[in-house]
Amino acid sequence: DFKYPEGVKMLSEAMISPKAHHLTEEEVQKLLHETSELATKKPDKAYLRPIILFALNSGIRIHSIVRLEWRDVLRLDDDGGEIKLRAATIKTRQDTILSLSATSASILRELAAQGNHCATDRVFTDYTVEHINKSIKKIMTSAGLGQYSAYSLRHNYATSLRLAGASPVDIQFQMGHS
Repeated sequence: DFKYPEGVKMLSEAMISPKAHHLTEEEVQKLLHETSELATKKPDKAYLRPIILFALNSGIRIHSIVRLEWRDVLRLDDDGGEIKLRAATIKTRQDTILSLSATSASILRELAAQGNHCATDRVFTDYTVEHINKSIKKIMTSAGLGQYSAYSLRHNYATSLRLAGASPVDIQFQMGHS
């Protein structure tokens, strides 16, 4: 039996990974409220709301969301859709077809209907990933959620899938993990 030397404590999971990643429903509402307030006060920042909503409802990494192009939207129906994540924009470096929830597909349909396409034909924005990550962090901090980051939106989705009863294999596939 191994015993820790006197004065040395075993690290708990919370100590190893101190950042919280799963937002409560109340925290999600705070985030969305703060995002709406920002869009009202600064209409030029309204592009952030669909990015945050899409991240919360798809689990896709922010850099893949920012780089998503209209040519990669394969299907949008009332019951969901499919998009292609290009190898250059995802961690696995392999093209992946990803199923979307009805909510995620609805977000994309609404953006398509608005017709405010970016110069690069990106779905959400021409801003850099770094800019979007910093902007989301600012919104979270303003909402009193400074312990979270843009990446927390991805973790929140995965946790939500698990809480809804999805199998680890289904979650693995939906998150694009090999």
